Amino acid sequence: MKSVDNRKYQVKNLLLQLNQFDIKPNMFPELKEFHLACKDYIQNGIPKSGKIYLEVVKRELQYILPISEHINASINLKCKDK
Repeated sequence: MKSVDNRKYQVKNLLLQLNQFDIKPNMFPELKEFHLACKDYIQNGIPKSGKIYLEVVKRELQYILPISEHINASINLKCKDK
């Protein structure tokens, strides 16, 4: 099981990656679900994965927040037209 510090570090890196693509929570209200999942992951160690469609940029955010030590948290922005 990952430590709280490890989970914080990994989530911080995911948010930095999103920021590099100019994907910020204030611009995308649909990211609220992702941020709630990250908060629960950090505080309680609850693993989660999911997909969120970002209408404005026509991308799907796929995320994995694992609890296993050997698997890193990750995101993927996939081009997708609904």
